[in-house]
Amino acid sequence: MTRRLVNVSAAILTLLAVASARVTFDHAEVLDHNDLKPGEKKAAFDCPSTCRVYTPTGKTLKIIDDKGKDVITFVALHSRPIDQPLELSNCFQAGKYFVVNDNADSSPDFTLYVVQNDAANYNTRVYTSPQEKADATNERFATILTDAAGLRISDLWGDFGSNPSVYATGFDSVSKCRPVFASRSTDNARLTSVVVFGPIATVDFGSDQGAHFLTIGYDYCYLILIFKKTASNTSNIITSVSKPTTQLGSSTVLVSPGYVGCPDNQVFTNIQINQVNQPPYTISSAKGVSLKLVADYAIETGFPSVQIKISDQTVMLTGTDSLTKYVDDKSLTVSVNWSRGAGDYLSHFAIQIDNFENNGTPHGPDSTGSSSTVKTDVDWTTSTSSSTYKNIIFFMLMCLILS
Repeated sequence: MTRRLVNVSAAILTLLAVASARVTFDHAEVLDHNDLKPGEKKAAFDCPSTCRVYTPTGKTLKIIDDKGKDVITFVALHSRPIDQPLELSNCFQAGKYFVVNDNADSSPDFTLYVVQNDAANYNTRVYTSPQEKADATNERFATILTDAAGLRISDLWGDFGSNPSVYATGFDSVSKCRPVFASRSTDNARLTSVVVFGPIATVDFGSDQGAHFLTIGYDYCYLILIFKKTASNTSNIITSVSKPTTQLGSSTVLVSPGYVGCPDNQVFTNIQINQVNQPPYTISSAKGVSLKLVADYAIETGFPSVQIKISDQTVMLTGTDSLTKYVDDKSLTVSVNWSRGAGDYLSHFAIQIDNFENNGTPHGPDSTGSSSTVKTDVDWTTSTSSSTYKNIIFFMLMCLILS
């Protein structure tokens, strides 16, 4: 599975070829296939004292030390039990290490998370294999890695010390970076699905006590297969199959490709997606509804802004800023549109839209009504051509057969 495309609810995806550099934090870094430059077989990383390394990639790559001695293959590293992470410098000397590609493939997709032993939350579990349900009981954090275009986190539930949050970083940086989703209640956390277009994400459950559960999704297979089949047509647009319908009490979370959310404004620029769109949906209730819009954004000068429509209002995200906005009514219709401009590799944003019943009180209490829903104004069965729709169904079946 490659990191070229991802199936995400309410996203339209196309190819965008960009160069990349690794994202580096205070005590960790994330390497990917772009760190193996064309014609080069090695990518260096440092382990000055003791560090742990994690990968979701079971491919023919390996790690060697600065003397050329083999340390471990990615296949063996990926296969290690979740409670037995590999700690370099326990058996090998501290210093410089290398990811090595001896395969004929010039740029295999991979992710490697390297964390120094002085990092915060160093003993956090890191999930590197697809798991429909993950049990993080008595764990404050759960970090997830992927070498696909992104990952989906949903069904957050359990006994929380405070309302859970989701970050587009590793466990080492959550105290310094902004979450892409900050839940407003336990019901809100359970009902909301969060897609991160990037190689890493971390859930903060609010405490290290109690039962904590989450669902991790890597449901991108059929879109990748269709894209490969139509790779000669780079203008082809493939629409997500997922129907954009959400219950009141949930949040709509839209994160730009490669968003990290840390003060230095780094982005993962290898996520080759150039449009993120939320088709119009309507929330309504006789008791009244409220919408809370929270956005963090940095849109490069001269490039397209993010356009958010809330009924008869239009909010444009441009420049660098943050925004919090409430809208109240009996019925609200919402849509979001963004297309990356040619040459724009650095614009990024995270948008959270809370949809809730207000019981007649502006910005009022979040209450989940079982009979109140968010209805899409877009018929998902007609948003793609009939031939594309047939191909999607075919490849979905193929993925189920092959998985």
